[in-house]
Amino acid sequence: MNDSIVLREYFVQPGDLCIPTEPSKIYSVCGSGVVVAIWDKRKLKGGLCHFIKPVRESKKDRSPVYALPSIIGLINSLERSGCKIETMEASVYGGSENILAKNYIKNLGVDNINAAKEILKRKKVKLVHIDTGSSRGRKIMFNTSTGESIVARVNQLREDDWYIT
Repeated sequence: MNDSIVLREYFVQPGDLCIPTEPSKIYSVCGSGVVVAIWDKRKLKGGLCHFIKPVRESKKDRSPVYALPSIIGLINSLERSGCKIETMEASVYGGSENILAKNYIKNLGVDNINAAKEILKRKKVKLVHIDTGSSRGRKIMFNTSTGESIVARVNQLREDDWYIT
């Protein structure tokens, strides 16, 4: 890809997903939540979702704040754009367990990580990279045209971490 091409940039907040139609950079910041990035190595296309709860409270609830609707929504959207499960590669980030964090819920990060791994396994999407756990949050940048990610682990997530400036 030509380095002089300016990629569009998107920011994915908890409970959102993004599947750009053009090559882009997608950013997200997570603590106990989990970010799943999926890239199709044949179509050179990808997307990202960010969920914060491992299990839906009701089967009728299709909100992407939950693991299942979030990841399935991402996979289905990629398939609708011509991507195939066989050529998809997933990366999973986040799921920290910071007992000092405001509103800390014990094992929420671990449960989110396990939900992501289980859903990807059931859908037969190859998991190629994982950067999860610990007490540190993460800032993620995902390039949808190359499948490359940059992950920064941080000790404290600040309110301004949630927005691109």
